[in-house]
Amino acid sequence: MNGLFSLYNFQAGSVLFLISGLLASGFLGFVRRKRIAGAGVYLLLLLWAVAHWLFSGSLESAAATGDLKLFWRQVAMPASASCPVFFFLFALRYALAGNFPARNWISLLFALPGITLFLAITNERFHGLWSEILLKPETGRLFFEPGPWFWVHVVYSSVLLFAGALLIIKRALRVSRNAVPQFFVLLAGALAPLVVTFLSFLRGTIGQAPDWMPLAFLFSAGMLTVGVTRLGILDLVPVARSLLVETMPDGVLVVDPRGGIADLNPAMASILGREREEIYGMMIEDAFRDWWGISDFFEGDGEGLAEVERVFPDGRKVPYEVKVSTLRDRRAKGRPVLMGKLFVFRDASLRRKVEEQLREAAAVDPLTGLMNIRAAYGLLEKLVMGKRSDGTIFSLALLDLDHFKRINDTLGHRAGDDFLEKFAALVRKSSVPGQVSARYGGDEFLIVFSDYSKREAEILLLGLLEEVRLSIRADPGRRIPTGFSAGLVDTEEFPILSELTVEKLLEVADERLYQAKAAGRNRICADSPIGTGSKL
Repeated sequence: MNGLFSLYNFQAGSVLFLISGLLASGFLGFVRRKRIAGAGVYLLLLLWAVAHWLFSGSLESAAATGDLKLFWRQVAMPASASCPVFFFLFALRYALAGNFPARNWISLLFALPGITLFLAITNERFHGLWSEILLKPETGRLFFEPGPWFWVHVVYSSVLLFAGALLIIKRALRVSRNAVPQFFVLLAGALAPLVVTFLSFLRGTIGQAPDWMPLAFLFSAGMLTVGVTRLGILDLVPVARSLLVETMPDGVLVVDPRGGIADLNPAMASILGREREEIYGMMIEDAFRDWWGISDFFEGDGEGLAEVERVFPDGRKVPYEVKVSTLRDRRAKGRPVLMGKLFVFRDASLRRKVEEQLREAAAVDPLTGLMNIRAAYGLLEKLVMGKRSDGTIFSLALLDLDHFKRINDTLGHRAGDDFLEKFAALVRKSSVPGQVSARYGGDEFLIVFSDYSKREAEILLLGLLEEVRLSIRADPGRRIPTGFSAGLVDTEEFPILSELTVEKLLEVADERLYQAKAAGRNRICADSPIGTGSKL
C-alpha cells in the first residue's frame, strides 16, 4: 500500500482536479434523478465525460513517473475526445427541439475521436498524435510535442465547440432573451470551452499539462445543469413539442410565463405573416397588434376554446378558433409550477361559411329561394320593435296566386312548382330597396316594404301584378289566367302602438286577401271595406 501511495503526490493542482471531478459526479447524479429526456441525455453524457476527464487529469497530475502520467493521459482520451461531440449534440438537440434528425448519423461524429483514441493508445508505435513525449524535471510534467493527427483533433474539436456555441446562443436569443437569467446561463455555458480553447491556442499550451479544458467543460456543464434543473431551459420546449406537428395546418404557439413567444410551427408563422425566426422571442402584444379579442387569452389563467379575429389593413377579417392549454410542471412539489401556455389556432372561415349556409338554409324556402315563414316572422318582430322605438313605418302584403289549384290539377305538380319558381324569380327581379319577400306557405307569399307607406306599396304591387300577367304563362295556350290577389296593410293603421303586433298585421292582411279573392281575384285590397280595392 505504501508503494502505491509513493507513486502519487497530490498537490494543489491534482486536488483541484479531484474535487472538480467529484463536483461533476454530483451534477451527473443530480441531473440523472431529474429524468430529463431530449437534450438532457446528452448533458448526462457530457457530465460523465467531464468527470472521467477530471479524475484522470487529477491522477496524471499526481503521478510520480512519466509512464504513469502517460497512462492516465491515455485513460482520459475517451473523455477528452468525446466531450466536444457531446457538447455539440446537446446544443443541436436543444436548438432543434422537435426537428432533431434521425440518430443514425450520430455515430459518424465519433469517427475522428475514435481515430484519436486509437492513435493515443498506439502512440509509441505510430507517433500520430504526439511525435515526442518528454518529462520535464523542473516541473514534473509531461511535454507533448504535437503530431500530425493532433491538429486534426484540435480543429475538429474546435469546429464542434464553435458550432455548438452558435446553436445555443442562437436558441437563447430566440427563446430566452426576455428571461435574463436563462440567457446569461446559456451564454456562459456555450462560450466557456470555446474561450479556453482560444486562449490555450494563443499561449501555445493547447493539449499541455496542466490542461484547463476539463475545468472549462465542467463550468459549461454546470451552467447548463443550473439552466436545466433550476431555470427550466429544457422544460418548456419538449412539453410543447410533444403536442406539435410541424406539418399540421393549425397554427401552434407556445408562450412563456413572461409573455414571450418561445416556440411556434410554420403554420403559425404563416398566420402571423412573418418569418419564423423573426417571431421567436417577441412579446405577444407586438406579434398580435392587429388582432381583435385575443389579449384576454394571453393574460388570463383559464383554458378553453374561443374565437378571435385578425383584422387586415384593408379591413378584411379572418376568424380563428383558438384553443388554450396551460403547461405546468407536475414534478414540482406542492402546487404545479406554471411553465407557459399552448395556443392552437384554427382558421374558422370555412366553419363560419358552413354555419352561414346552414342559417341561410334554415331561413330560405328551398323551392323558391325566398325567405321562409319562420325567418319572415322573426323579421316582422324586429320591424314592429323598430316602429315602436323609432317610428319607422312599413307595409305588409299577403299574396295568393290565382287559379293555382287548377294549374296543379290540370298540368301536374311539376308545372305548379315551375310556376312558383317563375313567380319567385319575378318577385326578386322587381324588388326595391327595403323589400323582403317570403313564401308564406303553398301558393301564398308575403312581401314586406320597409319605409314604404301603404299607398306606395300598392303602386309597387300593381306593377308586379302587371308583370305576372304579361310574363308568366301557366300553359302554352293561356287557358289558365295568371295573376294574384293581395291584402295590404301598413303600420300607420295602428295609431295605438300597443295594438301593433305581428299577429294583428297578418290578421288584417289575411282578411283583406280573402276580400280581394271574393271580389273576383286579380286585385289588391288595401282597405276594408272592399270597394276600395285596386284591380287591373
